[in-house]
Amino acid sequence: MKSSNPVLGKAFNQPGTMQVDQLEQSYNAPAASSMRTGRMTMEDVVAKTGFLFAVLLVVGAFAWTANLGMGAVLLGFLGGFVLAMIISFSKSIKPGLVVAYAALEGLALGTLSKYYESFYPGIVSQAVIGTMAAFVGVLIMYRNGTLRATPQFTRALIGAGAIPVNSKLPSNLLSFAISLSPWKTLIVTAG
Repeated sequence: MKSSNPVLGKAFNQPGTMQVDQLEQSYNAPAASSMRTGRMTMEDVVAKTGFLFAVLLVVGAFAWTANLGMGAVLLGFLGGFVLAMIISFSKSIKPGLVVAYAALEGLALGTLSKYYESFYPGIVSQAVIGTMAAFVGVLIMYRNGTLRATPQFTRALIGAGAIPVNSKLPSNLLSFAISLSPWKTLIVTAG
């Protein structure tokens, strides 16, 4: 399967034909582990994702306590965006850049969270608890095989995300049209 997506191209744009001798050697070889094949297992995915999430939390906690300014938010988000583009379009996977990306996102989120907490006390603790619960729950379900990314599951997620967006769109367009209308004062005061 060919893919023009630079991230997916690394996985799908590999030649897939083998000669009979190569197949025979592969068949007679000992069982391949993830270290020998270079492929990630579900355990590898869970461990690496957990590690990157821990990096994000540690840097975010530091940014929270260091009381950094909005420049740190800008540095974190823009630096994270640049690293995301580099990681996506590079020919090989660079683990150091992935860890740096997690750290920059932690910097931005920790600083921004401190800013929001000063205006809305308690909002960040609720968001962190909810995020961690969802993160751990999804990782456990993926690891156990309860949750699998099938085409039907993907369609259901896209549909679930489209319902709120499509239900809010008409009211937003109507509100925008009223705000541009010369009869805005009549519409607002009559209601």
